[in-house]
Amino acid sequence: MPMQGEMDIHFDTQGRQTLPRAQQRSGLRFDLSQAVTALSSSLDLIGQQHVYHMRRVAVMALAMAHEMNWNSERKRDAMYAGLVHDCGISSEREFNDLSVAVECANPHPHCERGAAYLAECLPLSRFAPIVAHHHTSWKALCRMEEMPSETRLLTNLVQLADRADVMHHSMHLKGRNEWEIIGRELAPYADRLFNKELVECFRGLAETDAFWLRLLPEYVETVHYDFDLPDDQSSHGFEETRSLANLFARIVDAKSTFTGEHSLGVGRLSVSLAQRSGLGEELCNQLEIAGLLHDIGKMRVPIEVIDKPGSFSPDERRLIRRHSYDSFRILAPVFQGTHIPRWASQHHERLNGSGYPFGLKADDLDLGARIIAVADVLQALAQTRPYRPAFSRPEIIKTMKAMADRDELDFGLVCFVAEDFETLYAQAIGAEGKG
Repeated sequence: MPMQGEMDIHFDTQGRQTLPRAQQRSGLRFDLSQAVTALSSSLDLIGQQHVYHMRRVAVMALAMAHEMNWNSERKRDAMYAGLVHDCGISSEREFNDLSVAVECANPHPHCERGAAYLAECLPLSRFAPIVAHHHTSWKALCRMEEMPSETRLLTNLVQLADRADVMHHSMHLKGRNEWEIIGRELAPYADRLFNKELVECFRGLAETDAFWLRLLPEYVETVHYDFDLPDDQSSHGFEETRSLANLFARIVDAKSTFTGEHSLGVGRLSVSLAQRSGLGEELCNQLEIAGLLHDIGKMRVPIEVIDKPGSFSPDERRLIRRHSYDSFRILAPVFQGTHIPRWASQHHERLNGSGYPFGLKADDLDLGARIIAVADVLQALAQTRPYRPAFSRPEIIKTMKAMADRDELDFGLVCFVAEDFETLYAQAIGAEGKG
């Protein structure tokens, strides 16, 4: 009997797994608040020395917005802006370089990357200017007449919360208390780096125990309940969902030069293989999103492990193997009622039970899961990795057929790859339509 939330197993006349018609008609919607939180959770995995930085910035930004009597929409925007402000950071080294002083030496690269990512993400595009300038001084912001005054203030609020968290973390490492942020570090920057009214608001809030207790790991994930912030009930269709998934994919792929375009390639291949398998539009859409997001859990894996040219130690291998389960846990709250979290997490499962993280066998792996696995293998073999060069075209076909013969990959899907290899290879490496 299938586990709760899983689909029944069906077979066509040739013995291949299919999906029941009722499940082929499932809708594709997501909750934006859950999606932004998931994005922040994955980004927070980068800065292992500053875990929950994005969440804490969001909490402080929301607390200040509440104290200044902003309406619910502006308060939610303050929280969202805090949750995504560092989406342009791709490595722990870059994160640490930005966490050593109130005024950073070169903050612009990650601001520009993050703004470019968000500009192409339909549900979050309004935050692109805020991310672009969240290290711009208040004096400089005031000279940007083309930027609405409310946006300038929100941008500076995020910067203040960001820098306060950096100072707070640094002082705790030195055994100093929160009050020194207010008395000795933050106030001198008023009216130059920060808006004076925001500094005064922060100082007033910092005198309360609750302000600091909200930043504790056990509370930071649910602190919006403190402010009676209504749930974000807006729903979003496929185009918005795909633009959000592309944002996630670009952030994951940017972590290493060796994995550039990997998630995007798996997304393209997944929908192409789904169409060849005769799946309906809704399931093709879900497979594209699952392909784009399958490696979101890799944000936890340090770059020195991802880019390691030699063999992995047992601990490093365990760290890498957990990424597919992390993907499931990150995506499950966002895409409830869809197959996306499960498909994304099963891309390393094998039909003979030798895969991970669940050790599933053929009877437990539906067509969607099999498609993601084949797409992932094809794209990975076509890319250079730190421990090997890219496989040649004949080597890719030979390797995938051998995996099908060992009952690791779906034989019928591998036949699709072999029959139209050049088209699918071009999709894997992103070469379609390039002259």
